[in-house]
Amino acid sequence: AILPYVKNTGVYRCRSNSWVSSMINYGVPANAVNSSGQVVTFFSADPPITHARLARPAETLMITEKGAGGGEKYVLSGQYYACAMPHMDGGNVCFFDGHVKWYRFEKGPLPTPWATPYSDEHSIHPPSGTIWNVW
Repeated sequence: AILPYVKNTGVYRCRSNSWVSSMINYGVPANAVNSSGQVVTFFSADPPITHARLARPAETLMITEKGAGGGEKYVLSGQYYACAMPHMDGGNVCFFDGHVKWYRFEKGPLPTPWATPYSDEHSIHPPSGTIWNVW
């Protein structure tokens, strides 16, 4: 929808991230944890989650560095956390209020109720607070 205005697909790629699918290497979270402590469908929800429903837009991950697994455009999809850490063991996280912040990413399982990662390669994720208590 914004490509006619951007006119450059290069903005959808981070040159420090070697993983690429469909010419992009950023992903949106397929799942998140709600205030009841349940893993819920997030970006792939039908109907979509509205911005007004978010409890903490300035603290909720909207888009981040993508790695292998989890589907072409998704991170945090079941056992495939699928994030990449191309910048000094971390990555950039864009939040729903529009600001971006670098975080040191973690490798390993997220706390319960998240599924255990499929493999070590698929266990990379930003701090859990960015995907917790989203509504």
